[in-house]
Parts: sequence; structure tokens; C-alpha cells
Amino acid sequence: MTTLKNLKQLKKLNMSSNTSLSSESMLMIIQGLTNLLTDLQEIDLSKLQINSVPCFRSLSAMIGQNKNLRSLGLMRVGATDDHASLLVDKLSKSLNIEMVRLDYNNLGGSFMEKYCSKLAQVPFTVASSGQVDLNRNQSASLLATESDEHATQGALSRRSS
Repeated sequence: MTTLKNLKQLKKLNMSSNTSLSSESMLMIIQGLTNLLTDLQEIDLSKLQINSVPCFRSLSAMIGQNKNLRSLGLMRVGATDDHASLLVDKLSKSLNIEMVRLDYNNLGGSFMEKYCSKLAQVPFTVASSGQVDLNRNQSASLLATESDEHATQGALSRRSS
């Protein structure tokens, strides 16, 4: 972990396919990343042995600590719904996350249901004449209003022809 302290400015970390690391080693690395490298924007831990509850708990803490994280690669890590569900809360609160890769894992509908449900409760930003924060009810109202406007404009254009 001493080496990690010297890499405070690191933005991208790709450890994928490093099959020589055990699950216990990965747990120590993830814990170190949580406390030391909070400016990482891209992390790829694909094809690593992190398929344990302690690893995913630490990964969740790392996501919560790192406000700059934009991309997280977790392909082929043996994740199950139970593992990935430990990330739901932190992922849904991470406003900068653009991409989470969970390809080729053992995920079913349970994780996706929890994640989508949690995301539906999070306010989101719409770019129109500036940025506006909307809660779920306001966003539904906005979508309904836009839909009505399009329908009205379509009806008016059909009448005028």
C-alpha cells in the first residue's frame, strides 16, 4: 500500500486480468483504494477474484468515498445478485458514474430490479434552458406535459392541412 500513497493524482486504474491475485489480496487492495485514491475516475477490476461479500462491501465503500468515479469495470468477476446488490445504494448516489460494466457475471433480475428501483427514486437533471433538478413526480409531470404538447402540435398541423 505504500506505493499507492505515491499515486494520489492517479485518474485511471486498470488491474483487469491479473489472475495471480487472490480474493484476500483483492480485498486488501480495494480497502487501500478506498482510503488512498479518492480521485480515480476509471477503475477496471474485470476478471479478478473479487467474488466475495467482503470484497463487494469494500467496493461499495470505495464507490461512496470516490466522488469522481465515472467508470467501473467488473466484468467476469463471478458477481451474483447478492454481491452486486451491495453496490446499489452507493451506485445510485454516485452522480458522476457514466458506465458500470457487469458483463459475464451471474446476475439475474433481482439486482437489476433493486438498482432500477433505487435509480427511480433519485432526482435527476434535465438540460433545457439550464439545469433543473426534478423529483420523480415532477419528472413524470414534465414527461406527460411534453407528450401532450407533441400530441397537440400534431393535431394542429393535421387540421391546418
